[in-house]
Amino acid sequence: MEHRDLNGEEKLDQKQVAVALEDYNNISADPMTKNRRVVEITVKAPDFTTTNITNDIKADLGSIVGYADQPLLPLYKACAPLTDIIHNISFYVQIALDGTSEQPPDGLTIDESAAIRLYTMEWETPHKSLYVMLNHTLKTADRKDLRPYFKYLKLFLTALVKLPSVPQLTVWRGVTKDLSAEFPPGTSVTWWAFSSCTTALSVLENNMYLGSTGNRTLFSVEAINGRIIRGHSYFDTEEEILLLPGTLMVVQSQLSPASDLHIIHLKQIRPEEVLLELPFEGALLYPKIKCQWYRKKRFAIPICLFSVLLIAGVIIGAILGTKSNKNPADPVVNWHGNDWAYACDFYGNDLINVPVLATLCGPKCSETERCTHYAWHDWGGGDCFLKFGNVSKSDAVVTNETTMICGIVTNHQQAFSNTTVVWNGNNWAMSCSFRGNELSNTLVSADLCGPKCAQTPKCTHFTWTRANNGTCWMKKGTVSKNDAFSTYDASMVCGILSDSEQAVTNLMVPWNGNNWAMSCDFRFPGNELLNVQVSANLCSPKCAQTPKCTHFTWTRANNGTCWMKKGIVSKTDAFSTNDTTMVCGILSSK
Repeated sequence: MEHRDLNGEEKLDQKQVAVALEDYNNISADPMTKNRRVVEITVKAPDFTTTNITNDIKADLGSIVGYADQPLLPLYKACAPLTDIIHNISFYVQIALDGTSEQPPDGLTIDESAAIRLYTMEWETPHKSLYVMLNHTLKTADRKDLRPYFKYLKLFLTALVKLPSVPQLTVWRGVTKDLSAEFPPGTSVTWWAFSSCTTALSVLENNMYLGSTGNRTLFSVEAINGRIIRGHSYFDTEEEILLLPGTLMVVQSQLSPASDLHIIHLKQIRPEEVLLELPFEGALLYPKIKCQWYRKKRFAIPICLFSVLLIAGVIIGAILGTKSNKNPADPVVNWHGNDWAYACDFYGNDLINVPVLATLCGPKCSETERCTHYAWHDWGGGDCFLKFGNVSKSDAVVTNETTMICGIVTNHQQAFSNTTVVWNGNNWAMSCSFRGNELSNTLVSADLCGPKCAQTPKCTHFTWTRANNGTCWMKKGTVSKNDAFSTYDASMVCGILSDSEQAVTNLMVPWNGNNWAMSCDFRFPGNELLNVQVSANLCSPKCAQTPKCTHFTWTRANNGTCWMKKGIVSKTDAFSTNDTTMVCGILSSK
């Protein structure tokens, strides 16, 4: 039964909530074991077709506006208007809230994180999930049908825009139908629904999703403002990229490598008109346009209109940058003891950028996989540009912007070894950290970080930094002391609840006959030689062609990166990881 308060706001019936909780104890979890969002199944239901892509070219829909005027409500209140539209929604709201961390990542509130989690959940068949109903409504011509979703959209989109935009990258989405005739090159396409994509093409080729036979269309999208929702998704093992409603693209080309497989290349562009209203004032749907040489030299030339001048400028910038590193008369970077400085920058090698305070930029780099150095500027409230590669302090360049900060996590001119981490008997150490696998963070003193991790579900290890007068970064996953690395910051603390070295043994690395394996990596991060963007099957040949390369690791970073390494190692130096897409290999067993 539906109720309204004096302000016209719908509320969930308490009896209905009680029934939902009872259902929660009895229902099977099977319907929610498969993420169906990255593939469109073009099967017609009695009331609508479930595909979100087929008619995008012909669709002439109005902008998505009006929802931003709604108040920001708790999730159960935001979903109250959907009680008569979406089956048993109160039940799934409760599941979403129960599965959300008390301290969600990315600075989101519990309700904001749960709103994302609710979107990713699958309803029990034959009922349609929230994302199916919402996306169908987003694609209908009558925007009045969207009004019951306004309160939820306010909360959901507020959460999504708080997540950092992923740097431009190629993502994939599949449809079980041949759509090549409907997407001729040069055509503009607007995806009005939320669009789930993946960075791993192998995910779509899995028989659980698109499969490898039958009519299929793969969309290869050059996305510019996707959001990684893995940290808040019900399917937290999948690297899902979510594109926002109103994503405008242009068809670049088509390819048919097989008679039943069609690949359509789309390039996202910024719309000239508002297609999706901002959820709140100051929100950013798109990342700021950032070009290193353009913003440092403050050229007034619109680089997008003068490609010839752009190329010339890059060449000149590279020459000047080389001179600045080698000319002793150039200004020098005044480094502080903790490997950071003002008025400096590092060129290129951007990994990702996140909006954080200057004091959090260094710790954020320490917490981010593959991040070795960073640069921070104060434009738009502060952006931290996380970078990767084999660099040292001598690679930093002086800038004219005194508010800029650059830093280095480890000085690669020095030897780098896990042996520098001096462990205490209680499984903690100073001047160390663990990369990635963030669970949540809380403001506590260093001596309370370990106990806080022990009290937090799924927390297995932690790092403490001085950020915000003391922040405990709790982490999850199977790790051991060997996964920790030295930070050269004497104030940092890292720890592990129990050394799981025996739980992740070299025996778990399933080596193939050609000296390579899946889900593995090599220790000794100081042995990096160089990295190149290639597919996984080309990583080993690339290592064989590279002088001094003896072993390698391949990851999905930047759509596929081969990390070539040097030094005398053997298969016993490899360790198992939780990333099933990673590949490691050795040229010859020592």
